[in-house]
Amino acid sequence: MSNPISIIDTYKKAFKLYFQSFMNILPYLSLATIANYLCIQFAGPSENFSDFMKNDFPVIMINSVFSLTVMYVIYKKHHGQKINFLDVIENIGKRLPALIAVYGIILLPFAMFGLMWLGIDYAHKLHNPGNSGNDLAAVAQSITSSMEIIGSLLIVAGILSLVYTFFALRFSYFAGLLLVSKKLGPISSLKASWKLTKGKWWKLFFIFVIFCLFSFACTKLMGFVIMAKGAEAVNSILMMPLWSSVIVILLDRIETTTSP
Repeated sequence: MSNPISIIDTYKKAFKLYFQSFMNILPYLSLATIANYLCIQFAGPSENFSDFMKNDFPVIMINSVFSLTVMYVIYKKHHGQKINFLDVIENIGKRLPALIAVYGIILLPFAMFGLMWLGIDYAHKLHNPGNSGNDLAAVAQSITSSMEIIGSLLIVAGILSLVYTFFALRFSYFAGLLLVSKKLGPISSLKASWKLTKGKWWKLFFIFVIFCLFSFACTKLMGFVIMAKGAEAVNSILMMPLWSSVIVILLDRIETTTSP
């Protein structure tokens, strides 16, 4: 017999696990903070896709690795397993190639869109050598001749975004945690995540949306205390273990209720 997932109960247990695990994850959060700070110091403004790949993408990958590390520590804490700093780092290091493969598969459509945009930008520069191509509005204006075309592109982009969100969330929701906790391979972890989220997509999606709204609100509140860029970095570090706690609680609940 499987009980429905309760959003309120999930967040109650996640916050409790968050505070119970905080001292265990503090060393990893410190490393993540240092890594984020260094990336922010050396990153320049992102005006196009190339700048995004150079400035922002490394930060995303670093946060993904630390997020998975924090999630693994919280998972061990939740299941009463011994937590050893060096053992955790060693295990994450061994699983790193598989992690890159998993996120590579999930982000493949995004990468294809980026390459398509680079192609459009390159073609725009060839036909408009006097324009740098960094002005996205100018590029969009040069490749569209009417509002009908723009509207059609927006509709197609919206549909593709919804389809991608559906598949990306189902594949990625538990894949990272299963990768390190169960030591599954990249394809096996994606398949397992897909199976675990079957029939639960909308509720899991709303749980994710609530987290995003809460994180956004916290960032705005921190913006009154520290600089905007710093607020975003600090908030991402603090929110990382909360989302990890949510994933651990959800995985435990789903595995418990679906086991024979």
